[in-house]
Amino acid sequence: MKRKIITVLALALLLSAAVLLSSCSQWQPPYISLDKSGSNVSVKYLSGGGAFEGTNGITVVDVFNPQNISADENGNKSISLIPPESEKRGNNAFEIFRTGYALSGWFIAEPITENSDTAGKTLLDANGAITTVKEDACYILSDKWNFDSDKVTLDAEKTYSSAVPALTLTALWLEHVTFEFYDGETKVGSATGLSVDLPVWDTATGKMNYKNFLSVDGKTVDIDSITYQYIDENGVSGEILPMTDTVAGLYDYDKGVCNSPTVKIYADWLDGEWYRITDAVQLRNINNTAGCYDIQADLDFTNVPWPTLFADGEFTGKIIGNGHKISNVNAMRKNTSSSYSGLFGSLSETSVIENVTFENAAYTIDGSIRGVTYGLLAGANGGATLTNVSVSGKLVFTERLINNRSTKQMLIDGDIVIGAIFGEGGNSHVNFSSVTLEHQEPEKVDATLSIDGDGMITVTYPDGE
Repeated sequence: MKRKIITVLALALLLSAAVLLSSCSQWQPPYISLDKSGSNVSVKYLSGGGAFEGTNGITVVDVFNPQNISADENGNKSISLIPPESEKRGNNAFEIFRTGYALSGWFIAEPITENSDTAGKTLLDANGAITTVKEDACYILSDKWNFDSDKVTLDAEKTYSSAVPALTLTALWLEHVTFEFYDGETKVGSATGLSVDLPVWDTATGKMNYKNFLSVDGKTVDIDSITYQYIDENGVSGEILPMTDTVAGLYDYDKGVCNSPTVKIYADWLDGEWYRITDAVQLRNINNTAGCYDIQADLDFTNVPWPTLFADGEFTGKIIGNGHKISNVNAMRKNTSSSYSGLFGSLSETSVIENVTFENAAYTIDGSIRGVTYGLLAGANGGATLTNVSVSGKLVFTERLINNRSTKQMLIDGDIVIGAIFGEGGNSHVNFSSVTLEHQEPEKVDATLSIDGDGMITVTYPDGE
């Protein structure tokens, strides 16, 4: 069969030639010319079932001239090798890969001769790949080569030829482990690779960083619940252990074997996309009305805009306050097509807000307001679950708005609905404090505000206004 051979002279000069070789035959030229030049010691690298990047059917060969190698104090000469993929080779480096596998290392491939005992040995084909077909075997797999300490020792009495390698090394590959992910007893996905990383909370964004861990749409993994279990090649299960860091397959790199082809990972998956919030900017940047927010600290929105989608949209997620405050929110209606406005446009039946205090919140009512329902916390409450929630603040009517004749008429006719906490729905269980009209120049506004037992606000103008 036709194969290409890359020859490296003293790890510097690259030559390539296409030659016709049988599966286990000896090499042919250009080695005759190399021998004549004195570069007659060669080391051959086989891809072991993989491939050198950007090549097809390439064999890498390092060729050395013993005359250029210094002898030690005993007169012996030896050669230190550099892996083909090493950056130390510079432009003569060759990346090697095999899809679905990782490189375990380079192992000695001993050529099979008439006197070789192959019984019980790992056999390799002409490319250095493991084979169980004896007729295809050209090599026997031997020990792993240590590039830091092992050397090719030259025999001063031996005549070398570059056509017959002084050493043949083959790449040995570890097949990627299959990682199976479970939510309880239900398998939710799988992945292959060398290892899986433990997810972490990104303290800068408040989001979960899954790294290469499985991400499930609409769910968030509970990091503290993650455990794992090794399964060996016979299907025998190991002990279930807590996952506290990266979990890798049980690889023996010195032997090039994996003792755990499958790893099962168990976890509790929480419904919803959860975020861990420690400052106001995180909440502002996430701006997800379906998100679930675990509030880890008091949030001060001074000079931080309130999330626009919250104020104009329907909130369907969760806010778990853990006893913290959300303070100094200053919001106003941005979407003129929205029918509900407040810190939240509306709260859906699925939304949950618990154990949180909204303190010194302000919502400004201005602009085109016909047909809009307002509330400080939400324009409408569609049945949200509220537990231990406290709200204090103010609804702000601009003087320009409240003195506008058309606005006055809309307020009188009920075209605008305003609630202290909710514009509509769910006010009956709220304890209201007094409502006052505040403005800087009282003489410019004659209207007064009142609130009924359901928390609904009425704006009253003097007769004739």
